[in-house]
Amino acid sequence: MIKRKHARLSIVLLLSGIVCLLLGIAFENTFYSFAIVVYIMSVVLVAAAVVVSFKYLKCPGCRRRSSLPQWSGGGKHKCRYCGTEYSYDK
Repeated sequence: MIKRKHARLSIVLLLSGIVCLLLGIAFENTFYSFAIVVYIMSVVLVAAAVVVSFKYLKCPGCRRRSSLPQWSGGGKHKCRYCGTEYSYDK
């Protein structure tokens, strides 16, 4: 069973990294040192999202990294390698 909190954490970290990247682009001309810090934060957040995704979001059948993070339980998805249906907790 895949824990939904890991899927949500992966989504939140990825979106936070994208927002930090956009903030860095917006403040690049006025606050250069702030933009550098924000760029570094965005890289760290995206890397954390990738680590959470690869470590915790695996197929329950074959344990391959093939499941996509889902925020809510809409839709049925299956593993593209073994055909096992992904089951998330509440």
